[in-house]
Amino acid sequence: MSVVLVVDSACDLPTAYLKANNIKILPINIKVNGTLYLDDKNEGRLKAFYDKNLLTNKNDAETTPYNSDQILDFILTNLATTYDYVIIQTVGSASSEIYNNTMDASHEVSSKYPEIRKIAKRPGKFGVRVIDTGTAFTGQALFAMYTIDLIRKRISKGQLQIKMRDIKPLIWTYGIPKDVGYVRERASKRGTKSVSAFGAFIGKTLDINPIICLRDNRNYVAAKIRGRQSAIEHLFNYAIECITDGSLIYPYIAVSFAGELSELESMSGFQRLKSAAKINRVKFSHTVMNLSGGLLFGPESVVLSLFTYTDSIEQSIKGS
Repeated sequence: MSVVLVVDSACDLPTAYLKANNIKILPINIKVNGTLYLDDKNEGRLKAFYDKNLLTNKNDAETTPYNSDQILDFILTNLATTYDYVIIQTVGSASSEIYNNTMDASHEVSSKYPEIRKIAKRPGKFGVRVIDTGTAFTGQALFAMYTIDLIRKRISKGQLQIKMRDIKPLIWTYGIPKDVGYVRERASKRGTKSVSAFGAFIGKTLDINPIICLRDNRNYVAAKIRGRQSAIEHLFNYAIECITDGSLIYPYIAVSFAGELSELESMSGFQRLKSAAKINRVKFSHTVMNLSGGLLFGPESVVLSLFTYTDSIEQSIKGS
């Protein structure tokens, strides 16, 4: 049986990793001032987008995920004639309609694929499994990396589904924006309230930066730290602590940055984090942030994800 993994373009995995593991991309593009921008996970094009400085609150921007008909066409055209079983992992359903749209499309697949596979001379049944990852961005990257390793072990579909279900609450994704006021305004447009109006005011006037946590289709402010660079350093230190003290459940770390990667790589703590991952045989990924993530957190934001049982970042900061 031929199995393929599909992620939407909110998933923050490097292009090289996607190609090496034959992971397919379901587009989620964004529209800025009426112009549609394609997020095809090309890091050069993503960087060029950020260089244009289009993600400011002065611009009218919104995500534009595929509707159910477009997703159905994507599945039948690109997957049904080549693979037997498709796993589609989407950004958390609380953040986007793409999960619901993909589920609607999957319900139509069974009545459509037989004729298409017959024409393509592809015998056998075709199945689609849609997974709401409950996370986003680098969290989706961890979900995908873990899934790829499971697929390589050739475990049964039933066991694969159980393991994917069980890891959802173990993925913790942390985002640090450059401008907390930007996040508050974007969040209010989306109907989320992870950063209050008062919190945004305090952040702007006293240089207080939140570390925003996304987990299991929920979001909240996990910690507040004076100074953006200090917040980023604390986040990297927390990830290093999780690696070295054994609290990392699965050996994966993913980081993304809404801008030039050289700026991320020059940040305090980044190289130490990368080195700690290498020494402890933790799979480490870093890439340019997808457009949906950049729209949510803003230019020059940092997002990091890891596997742990509990959110102990605030306690870690207090103990440092």
